[in-house]
Order: sequence, then structure tokens, then C-alpha cells
Amino acid sequence: MSTLFRAQRIKLFSYAIDKQVAANSQKQKRSLPFYFGT
Repeated sequence: MSTLFRAQRIKLFSYAIDKQVAANSQKQKRSLPFYFGT
């Protein structure tokens, strides 16, 4: 029971990290031209 719960938590956690990484890469892509422009 606790093992299943832990597995679900890890899945949720990695999903959240994936979303965070995706958001960060989107932000970087958007700000890259700005960096090169200066």
C-alpha cells in the first residue's frame, strides 16, 4: 500500500518537474533574442 502511494507521489513529482522544466525552457526561448539583442 505505502509502496504504491510512494510510486504515485514520485510520478506526480516527476510530472511537476517536467512541467516546470518545460515552462523554464519556454521562458528561455522567449528571452534568448533579448539576450542576443543587447
